[in-house]
Amino acid sequence: MVDYPGHFAWYELITTDMAAAKTFYAEVVGWSVQDASTPDLTYTLFTSEGASVGGLMDLPEEARKLGATPRWMGYVGVNDVDATADRIKRLGGAVYVRRPTPISAAFRWSPTHKRQRLGWSRG
Repeated sequence: MVDYPGHFAWYELITTDMAAAKTFYAEVVGWSVQDASTPDLTYTLFTSEGASVGGLMDLPEEARKLGATPRWMGYVGVNDVDATADRIKRLGGAVYVRRPTPISAAFRWSPTHKRQRLGWSRG
């Protein structure tokens, strides 16, 4: 993770074929993969020279039913997720959850949209 507010902090591939994605990025880009699953979520880290460079997860069935397609998502670091989500709403963007959501003890995120899909995170 990068800790520079206003810069991309994390990238995540959300796909319908995790096995093919692991093989593709290992063979084409040279990344290694590391299981980082939890009891509730199958998750893989892409690594390069031992450093995490992105994540990989399955596109949830609920999202597929709503028309979501596989994609890379970039997450932009901010100092205050709540204030940023409020500002996005004031400026005409959409925030897809009522409140920013914890994803670990150290990070929270809020999926938003303004011309492009963006996720905001704070470390």
